[in-house]
Amino acid sequence: AVVKRIFHKATEEHMKTSEIARKLNSEGVPSPSMYKAEKRNYKGKVQPFWTKDNVYRTLIRRIYTGSFEMYQQHLKGVGTKLSSGIPRDKRIVIPNTHEAIITESIYEAAQKIIRHQTPKRRRKAVPPPPEHVLARYLKCGCCGCKLFQTHSGEPNYECHNARWRTDGECWQVNCDAAAHE
Repeated sequence: AVVKRIFHKATEEHMKTSEIARKLNSEGVPSPSMYKAEKRNYKGKVQPFWTKDNVYRTLIRRIYTGSFEMYQQHLKGVGTKLSSGIPRDKRIVIPNTHEAIITESIYEAAQKIIRHQTPKRRRKAVPPPPEHVLARYLKCGCCGCKLFQTHSGEPNYECHNARWRTDGECWQVNCDAAAHE
């Protein structure tokens, strides 16, 4: 049901991945890692909320169409763990391997929409300003997450979770960088 809602919000309501993540968080929908922790013996890090990356990964997975996509990545060499993605047009797709949650047409519509929404990531030519010596020790008083330095306007440290959580008070956590120098 969650997968259908994500695809519906992306294709019919034309919501961005970050907007979908905020909506799911405000409705209290368990994140993928929370769901795994509840249903399986999941040992990984549990992220208690949806992010735009969770939504994006859901939208690009062809498995929800009932098809299996083989050879998505290949190793760069023998004896290395480095891998690179194989272009979508070169991947082998085996249709009808299991029951579909969404149709192929909805999947393709979502791919067109997110392709236009997602900007190409470019490497920054200018390095970020140096981090304060004690910055790695700053933690949010609400959720315990590491604070990150903002680079818009005056340097500040804010909770990373504030963008995604609407239920807590993380959005109020703010630390003036100049005060710690």
